[in-house]
Amino acid sequence: MDNFIDLHDLKILFPDNASSMEFLESIRWGKAPVCPHCGSKHVTSFKKEHRHHCNTCNISFSATVNTVFHNTRIPLQKWFAALALMFENKNKVSARKLATEINVNKNTAWQMLVKLNASIAETGQRLSGGLKLDTFIKDMEQTALIPLDTFKIVISNLLGTKEKT
Repeated sequence: MDNFIDLHDLKILFPDNASSMEFLESIRWGKAPVCPHCGSKHVTSFKKEHRHHCNTCNISFSATVNTVFHNTRIPLQKWFAALALMFENKNKVSARKLATEINVNKNTAWQMLVKLNASIAETGQRLSGGLKLDTFIKDMEQTALIPLDTFKIVISNLLGTKEKT
């Protein structure tokens, strides 16, 4: 966990929506996409978009299906930045501050915070291996940087919050 990232690093890592989507896809599926609707691995990827078509159930999908990021018009890099700000501010970021930092409307920022907080609560406020979100935030009091590995775990858990069981 020596690789730490901050808001500036996130902007470098995810300069556009395509790089953010590639990151989500790699966390969610690894190398080969799996249909979130039927679980099939018989999938055809669209060349120009980050979408895929399931050849079994005949439905198209992306890595955001059944997640907090699904059906959003907000670019993924802004979602990642919102999540980073939540950690930097020990989960106490106001909608106004978030709106200013990521350049969105105050109401949009509020909705993002509500969705992220609900999603984190839905996972039982656990990141990985019994590490609680509150403990993680307390450990970050010394620094405003986020361990990159932990950021991946957080996103991974957010991706799994609304999966069908």
